[in-house]
Amino acid sequence: MTAPTVPASGPDFGTNEWLVFEIYQQYLADPDSVSPEWREFLSDYHPGAPTATDHTDPESARAIVEASGAPEAAAAAPAAPGATVDGVLVAQQVTDAVAEVILGVSHQHPFGPTITYGLGGVFTEVFKDVSFGVPPFDADYARSMIEATKGVKLLRGTRGRHAGDIDALVDIILRVQALAVDLGDQVAELDINPILVRPAGKGAIAVDALVIPAKP
Repeated sequence: MTAPTVPASGPDFGTNEWLVFEIYQQYLADPDSVSPEWREFLSDYHPGAPTATDHTDPESARAIVEASGAPEAAAAAPAAPGATVDGVLVAQQVTDAVAEVILGVSHQHPFGPTITYGLGGVFTEVFKDVSFGVPPFDADYARSMIEATKGVKLLRGTRGRHAGDIDALVDIILRVQALAVDLGDQVAELDINPILVRPAGKGAIAVDALVIPAKP
């Protein structure tokens, strides 16, 4: 998706990217103040800030934008201290997600890398609906991890909603498991949240991820 064309009137923003940042700040303050075309575009717009760990938190997101809006990249708000903006990510807009899930890797003594699966999005910490797996395991075990959560009811289809692509989710779990085994103790923690599970046959899409390297 490309940004709608608008005249760069008013202050000299330097580049179109800074113009987008300026309009994004306006959008955050009052979504109705921008055109429908811009609202659609900005709903998929995420300033890239590797030093801010939660892009879904409104205060963290606002701090990222405030930091990016100044030529000298002024200090961000306390929600994201020292956030450094290194670019802009425009992602595919997914409107048919059946459910949001989380997939993570952590190190649990004495088992080594452990895979965590559960209901994701902004409700991960609210419902704490998770299951665990210790590599190596096969597709049947990956599927049992999904079945062990209450959120599987969403993936099966409920109240007229489509069933989710569980096969695609099983494949992602196996791929993350293989990655965890390959990396060993090089990574302390990995979180992919949310993963948007689309209707059966349409796959699943990772929206955001956090990787914390192990300390030397």
